[in-house]
Amino acid sequence: MGLLHSLWQGLVILAVTATILALCRRRSPEVRHRICLAAIASLTLCVPTTVAWLGRATATSYALQNRSEAPAIAPTTMSPGTLSTPRVNRETSLSSPFSNELQPLSISQWRFNWTAIIALGWVLGIVLLTLRLLVGHRIFARIRLGASSWVAPPHVGQLLTRIGLHTAKILASPAVPVPLVVGWIRPVVLLPAQLIGRMDQESLQTLLLHELAHLKRRDPVINLALTAIETLLFFNPAARELVRRVRWEAELACDDFVISINPDRQVYARALAQLETFRDERLALAATGHHHLLTRLQRILRMPADSSPKGLCPLWHPGLMIHAVTALSLVFAVIAVPRAARAMTDEERIASISAIEINLPKESEVQWTARAQLVDDAGVTLPVVNTKIATFSIGISDAFETDVSSSFNVRGRGQWAQVSAWPDGYAPVTTRIPSPDLASGAASHQVRIEKGFPAELMIVNEAGEPIPGAMVTVDSPAPERSAFQLRSPFESQSDGRIRFGNVAASSRVTLEAFAHGYEWTLFGGIRFLPGEVRTLTLKRATPITLKVLDQETGNPVEGAWAFCGGRGWGNSFNSWSDQQPPLASTASDREGRLDLDVCHPSSLYGVIVKAPGYAPKALLIPQGGASRPNHLQVHLTRGLKFDATIHDPLGILPELAAGVKFSAISTLDLPKLNDWQLSVGWRSVIPMDRGLRNQRVALGELSPGPLEVVLGRGLTWKRDLAHSLSDLDLYITRSGITETPPANFAEEQRETRKIIFNLVPPRGGPRASGEVEFNVQAKPKFVRVENNSLQFDAPLGAQVSTEGHGLKGYTLFGRFPFFVVTAGASPVIHELALIPAGSVIAKLELPERLGNVSGDVLDDSELGTSRPPIAPRIEFLKDSQTIYISNLPFGNKYRLMLNARSLFIESSLFAIDEENPIREFIFTVRPSPPIQVTILEPDGSPCRNKPVRLRYTSHLYTSNKAEQFTDGDGRLTIESLNFEAPGKHHLTLPAEPGIQAFEAYLVPDAPLQQFQRQIAN
Repeated sequence: MGLLHSLWQGLVILAVTATILALCRRRSPEVRHRICLAAIASLTLCVPTTVAWLGRATATSYALQNRSEAPAIAPTTMSPGTLSTPRVNRETSLSSPFSNELQPLSISQWRFNWTAIIALGWVLGIVLLTLRLLVGHRIFARIRLGASSWVAPPHVGQLLTRIGLHTAKILASPAVPVPLVVGWIRPVVLLPAQLIGRMDQESLQTLLLHELAHLKRRDPVINLALTAIETLLFFNPAARELVRRVRWEAELACDDFVISINPDRQVYARALAQLETFRDERLALAATGHHHLLTRLQRILRMPADSSPKGLCPLWHPGLMIHAVTALSLVFAVIAVPRAARAMTDEERIASISAIEINLPKESEVQWTARAQLVDDAGVTLPVVNTKIATFSIGISDAFETDVSSSFNVRGRGQWAQVSAWPDGYAPVTTRIPSPDLASGAASHQVRIEKGFPAELMIVNEAGEPIPGAMVTVDSPAPERSAFQLRSPFESQSDGRIRFGNVAASSRVTLEAFAHGYEWTLFGGIRFLPGEVRTLTLKRATPITLKVLDQETGNPVEGAWAFCGGRGWGNSFNSWSDQQPPLASTASDREGRLDLDVCHPSSLYGVIVKAPGYAPKALLIPQGGASRPNHLQVHLTRGLKFDATIHDPLGILPELAAGVKFSAISTLDLPKLNDWQLSVGWRSVIPMDRGLRNQRVALGELSPGPLEVVLGRGLTWKRDLAHSLSDLDLYITRSGITETPPANFAEEQRETRKIIFNLVPPRGGPRASGEVEFNVQAKPKFVRVENNSLQFDAPLGAQVSTEGHGLKGYTLFGRFPFFVVTAGASPVIHELALIPAGSVIAKLELPERLGNVSGDVLDDSELGTSRPPIAPRIEFLKDSQTIYISNLPFGNKYRLMLNARSLFIESSLFAIDEENPIREFIFTVRPSPPIQVTILEPDGSPCRNKPVRLRYTSHLYTSNKAEQFTDGDGRLTIESLNFEAPGKHHLTLPAEPGIQAFEAYLVPDAPLQQFQRQIAN
């Protein structure tokens, strides 16, 4: 009876506690924590007090005695990113004490059996929960044993002294997704190993400080008592609610403790948000709740928010009513709900998805070939001999120079293929060729091209003097970009002029100019006029001096060069694997002085310094202008040597393309930039003789670290180079390059090997079906499922991977890493576990067609910052306004982000599960009129030729559009925006010397908007 009385007693204590907490809502979390502890202690004492007062000592006393003899309980973890509460199994099995023969019972007999049933159910519940906690204890014990000691920085010891902890054991483990405190008597702090290298020290210190706060507050001991109470009173909703509130207030108290030590609230909030993006959702504890994290972030940043978790409201949430409402809901779900409203069976789901996919107007996956010819405005066919052509379609990209006079072949897939050309005497053109199905049997397609007019540039310095030898690359907005890139780059003549062919009056290009002694500069929004020479003025560069020294002796190194291994503009960084133009006009002198004379103050550079006899060295030169250091020291080490004999026992070299080369690529790491690990590549190349079976290659001046040897396409050999290698024998096989000769020549002569993937659906689930897409040597391959198996032949040496796209109603349980097909007599067999998945159809209703739609799927987060654990398949249908998304795993919530030109469309959170396996959305969008934006410099002059980026931000998710350059008046036009979307549209510009980074928010109902950049502090 004491157990039943604890239900109404808990309700009263919960109501009183809620009232007191409401009156103390402005008090510190430490005060509220003590109030909740007192409440849970009172409720715990009510049970033995009630039993003693009632004098019931039979079943209830026996149960209370067993409570004190319960086995040890597994520790509950506490972390800054999670708030853990052990799950409770609400279904307890009760075995009936009555016999099958019905007999009338007296009042005393019925009361005895009734109380015995309750006591038995209570004991069974405790046993089940204790077993569950013991399993958890075993799991955490294994994680703790597998963890390694963390070599803490010196400031951690100072931090322990500052907060008054004499010692704390801190371990690093790859098996935990978030920082945790584990254990009661000797608690330890577990840090995720993957977090240590990816998060900056200041943010990591705040997360560690949160865990140390738990230790200082003795929360592990308190949590032991709470876990015991929660296990004993598992049936009492009030007890569970009070325990949850105690843990919540403990988390808030630790947050306050962190802020008291490190007052920078932004750093701590950012660390918590980063932690949520790093953690693996499948390993994270289930009771976190993104609402709790969002509430904590709002509280830390002093934003208006309710600091209490949802659910503590006893007036409408009493325990007895919970059970009553639950029972009625179950009856309603089983009996009253029609069959059509219930969850689909697996067979129904797969059949529905298959029917939908069959009727969708998808692009054809069959490759086709068509003939095309270039014609002028009058329809006269133009000769195309020695004309560069570029074509692009779904999964197909070709670039070639024609060798016939009138027409050429175009390969495509789907409805269209894009064709780009720039013949002599005509303007560049990019257009689309329809598939034969849409062309109504046309024998050849005509690509109309206009004459245009000659475009001419003049490259000069600030004094108006011509700059010879300047390299200029030409770019333009899509789709013209492909045509302009056919001839780029160009070099200025002795008079500074560049004549790069005809252009159309509508062409608008971006030019990138490179010349030694001058700043490497971008010019955007350039238009040409007939008979006019456009002039580009380059500013003199402020040299950045490198002092190149020998690492061992400290002596200067003469003859060193500096090459550009990567270049960044704004927030982007593009690294290159091949040697780029040198950043200095001359090599280093006898003093080791090397002047970089092309660096622009608004760009950052990944620099590779190379000298004869030395290994290449990479360094990063950041943005900053006047604040950028102009004198840097570079220490070079002696290069490693690679000496090998290449054997071709199978005669594969003659099968490779002419001019095959032996390439050795060294990966050089750069210093971190905004927590990003940047790297650049250095390639050493030796031509190969295809007629020799054995030939020697010798390379020097290699860097220690990752080395990749590439021969032709797909034949690779990798090694972590720690010292020089000599007298090495490498063998060319169809599987790649190996250090051992082929064991079985017959197997190696076979060019393919059978690949088998056995699909494993969930237990009791229907067979898999569909046509799965594989990526074989960077080309799509579609394989039909037969008897839960996928079988195909793959070339030796090919890389094979899959995302499981094409399965009907299923997707892969986890990502499948690629593997390389090696030689062998038996098939390569893999097993792929499947899980149920659903799909989404999203359709845009727009006033006019705006071209192709792009899409993105965010997973299971109110903040919208994470991606699904399995990459869904996103298909754009024939009407270009509909997207079909499949392979979305069950059990998650998703948010759909669509984009058409500058229109951003965002859905609300939706679930994909048994009840809603297929979702359909129709977005009716009313675009705003075009917005003309004017940007001024701090002095009021127009901001000319600057790359402005349009961004859409919502739920901590940011989508970027391609940069658009301002014109000569500082203006640009935003075509149309969707201001009905919940996010914000803003324009950004990177910082420049003396000028702050620019960010301005666009507002609706304002066709003309003007902004001004600000001077940097």
